[in-house]
Amino acid sequence: MFIGKSKIYRNILKETGRISALGCDVLIIGEPGTGKCIIAKKIHDESGTSGDALPFIRVKLSYMKENELSAILCNLRDNAEESDELLPHCVTGFSKGATIVIEQIETAGYRNQKHLISFLNELACLRRLHNGQNLNTRVIVTITEEPSLLADKKEITEDLAQYLDSFTRLLIPPLRDRKEDIPHLVEYFIAEACKKIGILEPVLDINALGILLKHPWKNNIRELKAIIDRSILFSSSGTFITLPPDIFDEETKATRLLETILNADGNTINGSLDTIERNIIDSVLKKFEYNISKTAEFLEMSSEHLEYRAHELGLIHKK
Repeated sequence: MFIGKSKIYRNILKETGRISALGCDVLIIGEPGTGKCIIAKKIHDESGTSGDALPFIRVKLSYMKENELSAILCNLRDNAEESDELLPHCVTGFSKGATIVIEQIETAGYRNQKHLISFLNELACLRRLHNGQNLNTRVIVTITEEPSLLADKKEITEDLAQYLDSFTRLLIPPLRDRKEDIPHLVEYFIAEACKKIGILEPVLDINALGILLKHPWKNNIRELKAIIDRSILFSSSGTFITLPPDIFDEETKATRLLETILNADGNTINGSLDTIERNIIDSVLKKFEYNISKTAEFLEMSSEHLEYRAHELGLIHKK
């Protein structure tokens, strides 16, 4: 499910609708976990007439050996006019409006990339022979970066990069660029997880939401979903969601502790500063396996002062 209300989200939906109507081959570019295959399925669904059950074929290159990919592509080619025949991996022939999604193309080896180029060339020939009749097959390729950049890094061949340049591009921005969609995604994932395990939906604390909004989300929506799924399991009371501890990096912990001091009254602050400082230093020492220089650099303090404070707080002992 592709969810949100941001301007970026609305623009993606608008572009998806335009591409669906065109019937062209598509290159979807986005970081891992941004929902590229979900967008591919949306393009496929919007391309057909209502009620049509058109084949949607996913070819995941990261899990595929060379001979396996070659066999699947050969079957696709040989069965172009036999759409009812069942092929390996639930792949059916690709006439009558099928969509073939080739995922993670940059993970394919050199030979597999050559197989793909041959397949795409043969498909282009078939299209010309059929003159577009009964062979309205769409190819969607998902990729993490612009083909030219991946070619420069030797992750795909120059030939493949040039071939992909002819595809219609659709860029999916990372989650960190559309953080206003996070609350809507969180709400959806909470409902989905609770329905799956059969419990009432717990409440997400406003502070937890603030932490989720500040998180860098290097693995995007996939990471957010995983965090919410684990959070449901971490929540013992069934009333409030407890975020898993590893979502808090050391800087986030420090920020939260400082916010606690700034927002607390005198009675709460009194006597707690040593505890707060001890927690911060202890966490960072563990992060860097008690390497004093790295810990000091992270905390922006001298190694001598760090050793003094760590000793005073009972975290390390003087030699």
